[in-house]
Amino acid sequence: MYLINCSLNAIDTIFSTRSLGSGEPNCPAGTFAAGYVMDGWKKWRIVCLAPLSVEDIEDIYVFGAMITGILLTGFGGALLYRKLENIMQKLAAMQWDLDLETSKGH
Repeated sequence: MYLINCSLNAIDTIFSTRSLGSGEPNCPAGTFAAGYVMDGWKKWRIVCLAPLSVEDIEDIYVFGAMITGILLTGFGGALLYRKLENIMQKLAAMQWDLDLETSKGH
């Protein structure tokens, strides 16, 4: 965890202290040029983004872990359903055989 925090802090420092090169569009302080987008008037505009802080990245990791947990739970439920369906089919076949044996005896 310490290594991750150090790496994220280094990335944050690099992006926050990044200087504009020649010919690069101006963005407000603390942001960097991320690209361009065409607005409703068919004019290209610069997209300026703020660097992600450690807290933002932790939120992204928590969200990713939550989605992964939901997907794994769903996958496990599907496997359990298939296994239980197989067991129920075998039990139904055994019950049918038992019913045939008891009906022959009477």
